[in-house]
Amino acid sequence: MICQELRKLTDVPILMISGKCSEMDKIMGLMAGADDYISKPYGLGEVVARVKAHLRRSLVIKRKKEQAAVREAKNVIRLGPLVIDPESCTVEVDGRPVQLTTKEFKVLVLLAENPKRVFQPEEIYRSVWGYDGLDDFRTVAVHISTLRKKIQQVSNVSIIQNVRGIGYRMEIL
Repeated sequence: MICQELRKLTDVPILMISGKCSEMDKIMGLMAGADDYISKPYGLGEVVARVKAHLRRSLVIKRKKEQAAVREAKNVIRLGPLVIDPESCTVEVDGRPVQLTTKEFKVLVLLAENPKRVFQPEEIYRSVWGYDGLDDFRTVAVHISTLRKKIQQVSNVSIIQNVRGIGYRMEIL
C-alpha cells in the first residue's frame, strides 16, 4: 500500500480522504500508517483545520527532536570510545562507566574539550585547582597517572599522552 511505503521514507503527516466510511475502512487506513482518516461528506473547512493541526503537531515534534539533538551535541563530549557527560559528571569508555574523583573528572574534561592540544602542568593546575604558581608538578602527574589507570582498568585504551618536556594531551588512537 502507498501509505506503508511513504511511512518508510518520511514521517510527514498522512491524511486519508475517502468515500468509504465504514468503521473497518477507517481502522484499516489508520493501521496502514495514516495519521487521520476523513470520510465523505466532509467540509473544506474541516479538511483545512485537520491539515493545519497535523502540521502544527508535526512541527512541534520536529523541534523537540532537534532541540534534544542540539542539547546532546553541546553537552556530551565524544572522542572515539570515550564519552563524557559534563552535566551528569559521568564518563564511559567503550560503554562501560569509569568512576573518577572531581579533580580527575575536571582534568579529563579540560583535555577532552581541547583534543590534541598540549597542556603544561601549570596550565592544568591553574584550570582545575584554580591557583597560580604551581611549585610541585607531582600533583598533576599523580592525577594524570591515576586517571590513566582507572580508564585502562575499564578498557585497554590509552587516551592521555605525555609530550616529553612539555606536558599532556588527549590523543584518541
